[in-house]
Amino acid sequence: LTVDFDTSFVIFHKLLFFNNNDWLFNPVTDPVINILPETYFLHCALAIILFIILGSIIFAIQYFRIKKKFHIKYRKSSNLKI
Repeated sequence: LTVDFDTSFVIFHKLLFFNNNDWLFNPVTDPVINILPETYFLHCALAIILFIILGSIIFAIQYFRIKKKFHIKYRKSSNLKI
């Protein structure tokens, strides 16, 4: 799976944040683009995606553990034969 990060970055900003091009930096006139290069933003995006995936996995595991525990307690307390 390959993704064109440049295109993804531009689409992300145009859809979610900005209606103009003021957020696009010129490397000649804007030193921030040299301090924070494209790889910095790529690594930030990957870290955010990783945290979302890991958080979702942890949440799902906890959800099914609690659901199973509650279901067993509920069956025992209601004296249902299943």
